[in-house]
Amino acid sequence: MLAELFEENKKAPSQTIVRLSKSYYYWQIVLFLFWISIAIILIFLDLKIFGFLLVCLVTYNMKDIFKVFSIIQNNLIQMTLSSKGISLCDGKTLSWNSIEDDKIIVKPNYVASVISKEYLTFKINHIEKEIFINNLDINSLRLEYLLKIYRNRHLNGK
Repeated sequence: MLAELFEENKKAPSQTIVRLSKSYYYWQIVLFLFWISIAIILIFLDLKIFGFLLVCLVTYNMKDIFKVFSIIQNNLIQMTLSSKGISLCDGKTLSWNSIEDDKIIVKPNYVASVISKEYLTFKINHIEKEIFINNLDINSLRLEYLLKIYRNRHLNGK
């Protein structure tokens, strides 16, 4: 029954374009603004040392915020999935014939147990490749489902 599920899903597009998630980066900006607000409040509450240290930390991380704005503005394609294979952001298309053992793995984060890191892993020419997927606009379950559909389409010659 499970094999029939991936036989041919006509609703799945002929290719799926995966980009960086804008909401992921918007939340980084909101968090940055939150810490700036906390620093200003600490300075006005006569906790100037803590406020000053927080302002220094926020200022140090300011370069990352400009990177985030540039990422949001460009919104480049990170990966394209199709029956031909996986095309990565560097322009290389990896054929399904050369991709082995593709799967989604979760690496736990022991510091913040709520946030775990998810990766798309596969072997290409016996070299393992990992792609970080937490910041992409597709979740791990949908990505895994589409990988099975496109691989099956390739095997069936569609």
